[in-house]
Amino acid sequence: MRRRIILLLILALFVSGCTGVTMAEKNWIQDKANRSAAYVALMDKGQTTGDQDKAWIHSQDASWQLWAEKIGIGAAAPSIGAP
Repeated sequence: MRRRIILLLILALFVSGCTGVTMAEKNWIQDKANRSAAYVALMDKGQTTGDQDKAWIHSQDASWQLWAEKIGIGAAAPSIGAP
């Protein structure tokens, strides 16, 4: 009986698509956050142009669309411990 329950739980986890975030993906996210903070600091100081801001927004959107696509196919998932 105990084996059946354990097997059922493992099967449920496998079917549910639980995935982890790799270190490379965590590094990618941290890199994107650092770049974002640096660019926003430049914007706040008035050191960017409207065209640069528009290009930056488009690049950020492309990155997040890629991340959403990876989550959609089960290749990545947000960390459970993330706020």
